[in-house]
Amino acid sequence: MIFRILAYAFLLAPLSWGEVPVSPAPPVSAPPELRLLQACVEKGGGSVMVSPFSLYEVLRYALPGAAGETERQIAAVLPGDGAIRKDWTFLSEDFSRLLRCYSANRIFADRTVELKDAYKKAVGADGAVLAPFHENTAAAVRQVNAWAARNTENRIRHLLNPRQMSDRTVLVLVNAMYLRAFWDSKFEGKDTRPRTFFREDGTSCKVPMMKQQVFMEGGSWPRQGGMYYEKDGVRGASLFFAGGKGAPVFMAVLPPDGRRLKQFIAGLAAEEWNGILSSLSARHAVEKMREPGAPPLEQYARYHLRLPRFSQSSHTLSMKEALEALGMKDAFNERADFSRMGSCAGQPLKIHDVYQKCAIRVREEGLEASVSSSGAMDPFAGPPPRGKGPEIEFNRPFLWLVYSPEDRAVLFIGTYEGPEYERKEGKS
Repeated sequence: MIFRILAYAFLLAPLSWGEVPVSPAPPVSAPPELRLLQACVEKGGGSVMVSPFSLYEVLRYALPGAAGETERQIAAVLPGDGAIRKDWTFLSEDFSRLLRCYSANRIFADRTVELKDAYKKAVGADGAVLAPFHENTAAAVRQVNAWAARNTENRIRHLLNPRQMSDRTVLVLVNAMYLRAFWDSKFEGKDTRPRTFFREDGTSCKVPMMKQQVFMEGGSWPRQGGMYYEKDGVRGASLFFAGGKGAPVFMAVLPPDGRRLKQFIAGLAAEEWNGILSSLSARHAVEKMREPGAPPLEQYARYHLRLPRFSQSSHTLSMKEALEALGMKDAFNERADFSRMGSCAGQPLKIHDVYQKCAIRVREEGLEASVSSSGAMDPFAGPPPRGKGPEIEFNRPFLWLVYSPEDRAVLFIGTYEGPEYERKEGKS
């Protein structure tokens, strides 16, 4: 599996007064990553994707510069304490041979911006660079885009364009992230066949459907395979990436028969969501194994999977409404307080917008065509366990995500609605 992933950008401008505050959003119990996805789904039809982790990285770099209610609202969106950290498990160099993942952050500031020393210390000595937003907006945008391209192996080349800049934009906070991962147990290309995919509007189409029997070996920590989930009509499957314990996990989830994907996402509460993540990441199975008389791990980890081979890419999307819906409102209006960050020619700062762009490719072998990386995958070590196990085919719209169990972080999350929607999304 290959993820060609994204860049996020915060655009900050000197505060202009007289803006109308956003009305408060009703309280909800859904986890933030689902609310982010739901906001994107509501904005348009078709397949969508977002990276909660990358968005959180940008917020973590904004948080040390915020104060008062602005700081409180940003902190409420962030998981944990909101601190900038470099010790994410999925970014470990231990995965360098089998899993390439890196994340980089950078602040681009106009020369008229005065960043406070305490803020520069908080984000790091090399965290901020100059960009000529006032003198030459197009050149500043090219500078941001070139940096994003370098840090996504040239996959995200046009994160921003000058039309997205306000004439008052003076600072951009950017996170760029790239992940390329190999399946621990690859699909065989010869098994991929055209099969019917049923859309929610009643139409259908043919998609290249990959197939394999997924299982774990013995009772040790899985070195191959994935997990199967079924509860209250919800069915899901996971596939582990090469790298062993600590590597991220790919998950796909089907809503109950007869329920639309959008309705399913909107109705997911934190308890059910956390149960899905725990079960499909093998935490639940491993905990069950420790109980007296527990069945072997194979019972949880043997199933037949059919998964579409697909690609998705998004336009550069504004995340402002999604963040406002999560309660982060003041940062975008006249109440913004970024006094700990600095100022522009003596004027306070506010956020103009937050932008995101991302892409994904799901393939049999998890190997990108432009990359030569043979020998990184382990061969199949033996015959599958006896017994058929459940079957699951993702032949209708489904939810997918990449999750880091050790960090309890959703790296990427999206919906797949079928190939025609996918092509529409890829025209950016």
